[in-house]
Parts: sequence; C-alpha cells; structure tokens
Amino acid sequence: MDPNYFAAEEIVLEAVHNVETGGNGDHIVNAIRAGHCQQQGQRLYHEGKHLEALRQYEEALDKLRGIPGTECLRSLIYAYILETYVVLGRYRDALALRDRAITGLEGDDRWSPCLAACCGNLGIAFASSGNLVDGIQYLERALALYETIPNAAANTKQTSQNLEILRRKAQRPVQTSPWWKRLFGG
Repeated sequence: MDPNYFAAEEIVLEAVHNVETGGNGDHIVNAIRAGHCQQQGQRLYHEGKHLEALRQYEEALDKLRGIPGTECLRSLIYAYILETYVVLGRYRDALALRDRAITGLEGDDRWSPCLAACCGNLGIAFASSGNLVDGIQYLERALALYETIPNAAANTKQTSQNLEILRRKAQRPVQTSPWWKRLFGG
C-alpha cells in the first residue's frame, strides 16, 4: 500500500481528534465531513476523474474553514490539489499552492510521505514551467525524504529517474539562433 495513504489517514484522524478536544460539535461534524470529501477526492483522482476530485478537495477546504487544529489536513488537501493541477498540466496553479501545501506538513516525520509527494510534484511543476533549478531542488528534497520512508522504493526510484532527467536537461546548452533565422528559416 502507498505510504501516502497511511499518512493521509493519520492526518484526517488527528484533525478530527484535535477538533474533538476543542469541544465544538459543529466543528467535529465538519472535520469528519471534510475528511470524507478528501477521501472521495482521492478515490476520484485515482479513477482519473481529476476535475471531480478538485471539487471534492475544494468542498473539504470549505468545511475546514475556521476550524482550529486542522492545519495539517488543510495542507494535505492543498498538496492533493497541487498534485491534481500537475496532472492536468496547470503548473502555475500548482506553484501558487506551494506554501499552503508544504507549511503544515513540515517538521513532523509522520507526514514525510505526503511532504515527499508534494515536493516531487513541485519539482515537476517548476521544471515544466521552465525553472529547472527549482525543479531539481524540489526533486532532491523529495528523494531525500523518500529514502527515509519504509516501503517507498517505487517512489524513490521514480523520483531518482525524474531527477536524473532534469539534471541532464540542465547541463545541455540552450540552442538559439538569430531571430531572423528562426523567422525566415535561414
């Protein structure tokens, strides 16, 4: 089973627990509903229904609005939205979520699988937007995280391959020709 799945489940459970200890019944119900929407979004994403998944993620974020103790869950959902944007080729939208996706996942080893996936997706988004330097840095961070996660060999291998491709691409000189040759075919 994908290590991201277990980390995501733990984040949902922790958010619900945090809300339960706060004692607000409406918040508890909304946190549970948000967790359900997040899980539905994941299911739809894996079925290839990316736009429907985005709607579920957005609904989950709406349900979490104003609920203290759900920062990790919000970051996780932003990381899933970021991943979906990458799959859809919406790299600028993905990059715009960088801080929201990473902030709540950093600093706690339990969320390393989700953070690693988020960094890998950011690496792809940066590289696809033409920023190879940041793309390489995020893939290096993802690889370092994956190497510490049990049962993440497939993710480690894929990230390593993506990183090598970007490194080779970054070493190639850019081929340019004068503008008149490009315009007139000279």
